[in-house]
Amino acid sequence: MVKKLMKDAGKVLHGLCGECNTMKTFLKTHDSLMFLPLRFLNALLRGISQVVFVSNPLSGILILAGIFLSGVNIGLGTILCTAAALFSALYFKQSSDAVQDGLTQFNGVLVGSVVFSLYPALYNGPLDLRMWVLTVIGAFISVPLQVAITGFLSGAKSDFISLEGKGRQAFGIPGFTLPFNLTACLVLSVLQLDVQRDDPGGTVPVPESNITIQYSEIFTGAIKSMGQVIYEHLL
Repeated sequence: MVKKLMKDAGKVLHGLCGECNTMKTFLKTHDSLMFLPLRFLNALLRGISQVVFVSNPLSGILILAGIFLSGVNIGLGTILCTAAALFSALYFKQSSDAVQDGLTQFNGVLVGSVVFSLYPALYNGPLDLRMWVLTVIGAFISVPLQVAITGFLSGAKSDFISLEGKGRQAFGIPGFTLPFNLTACLVLSVLQLDVQRDDPGGTVPVPESNITIQYSEIFTGAIKSMGQVIYEHLL
């Protein structure tokens, strides 16, 4: 009896880990309009998890919870930008499998989390309506930009020997987060213009001359560095 329960629990856990095949199988067998909100939530959370190269909605929930701990506005901005990237992928008729795996949304996730984190911190900028609109537009634009960059870089192909015994295969250069880098820089540059008008002189931080390394903080810094993937400093 105990072995059977442990075996069943193992199967459930196995279905939830990795790519969460339990959810994938469920959505493939339930494709009616009634489950459309669940498909939307699945694509949104997988997009968030793809920031760390994972396609699992449960991982997306954990990452999103960490973002909300850094700031409610950052969390809401991340959700809104992810949704904007999702609608952009649907509008530009991207592959349904790619959308459901979050592959078209992760650049929008980064645009939202980074701009909402850095703009107030670096430029002391207000989270006003203009800032929200520009950031969401940037997330929307990141999808066609990702398609264009991927298509351009895929032309630079090189042959590699497959480890699975499939002979030589040609691979192009992946775009990864380059669309996010370009989009986020563009959005921050536009937002920064108003800050410079309000404060023409600007304030340049002066680096400290004497820096003492606190070795006790190295472990804490290593943990915090994981959060810096999405530009969050909270432990």
